Amino acid sequence: LKNFISFCKENLPNSFVYNKKFLDYWFRDKNYKWLIDVVYNKKKICSINIKIENQAILNKKIYNFYWTSTAFTICKNKKDPNIGLILIDIHKNSDIVGSICPNKYSYSLNESLGRKINNIKLQRYIFLHNKKFLKIIKKDKKIEFKNLSYKRINRYKNTNSSWVSNIPTGYNNLWKNFSSRFNLCINKNDKFIKKRYLNNKFQDYKFLKVNNFQKELVGFAVIRYQQLNDVKFARIIEFISKKNFEYVVWKEILYRNYLNNASISDFFVVGNNQNKNLNLLGFKKMNKTNIFYNIPNLLSPLNYRQWSDDFYLGGLKIKKLSKNFLKKIWFTKGDGDRDYPTRYDIKI
Repeated sequence: LKNFISFCKENLPNSFVYNKKFLDYWFRDKNYKWLIDVVYNKKKICSINIKIENQAILNKKIYNFYWTSTAFTICKNKKDPNIGLILIDIHKNSDIVGSICPNKYSYSLNESLGRKINNIKLQRYIFLHNKKFLKIIKKDKKIEFKNLSYKRINRYKNTNSSWVSNIPTGYNNLWKNFSSRFNLCINKNDKFIKKRYLNNKFQDYKFLKVNNFQKELVGFAVIRYQQLNDVKFARIIEFISKKNFEYVVWKEILYRNYLNNASISDFFVVGNNQNKNLNLLGFKKMNKTNIFYNIPNLLSPLNYRQWSDDFYLGGLKIKKLSKNFLKKIWFTKGDGDRDYPTRYDIKI
């Protein structure tokens, strides 16, 4: 561990949290074994690869799911095979492997080892509550936003939402109802929510429950509020809803974010199940050709670089599945490492 931390400190000084408590929390499997692969050359680390372990629901059965996270190699020549060998091993011996937003160095590896699904990408949906967000837009881009209108969201009379500090009663039934719409998703039962969000000591998450007029749980959301100067972002990390209540639950989420003085609400998702509701409510889908591409995502510290929207699936169970089967999938920002804190967040 000491050598690994030294390697990260030297080679990944800005992009990776190598604090021991952080590593222990995120990169151990259910048996407390490390999810870190290391390649040595003469007793010196030359390559690393870090995985994230989840449980996935595939065709109503539970399988192991691994996300590829941080990978780095010290390349002494262009044919350095270390990371490729590690990733090949993961794909050959794991049920399902996912990769989201690979960088320019790992793009070709993920493309060759995994499958890209037509029209299935990482999407960012943005809802603008007020114009305060203009304070963090680059000066030469601000003029592009001058004609935007801002929509105030009102709540439904027959729904009631409240912030809760624990997983609400009836959550697992709600999750079963929601997850039944997908052929593949991470199993976000109460155990997942507890480990990923409730017991998280590195970031503060808010839990919103939505009930109908009969006091039945019909929606649940995980939201992280992020402040940069006077600009407040509401990062919607998880959305779960009973069937036929999706529009209502989204509206309640936006209403609560408005009450919390958010300037922007955003939601990252792989999968198209909620696109219609998001569009109806006034969310704008970001792409490289519209003005919303100029709204930063990385706020700690502020950086205008946008993630790639590429998404790949691999592993033993994925090879034989049809593309149509794989279109009914659902992955959110909290599944992998897209919502991990930076060293700036936790003051390291």
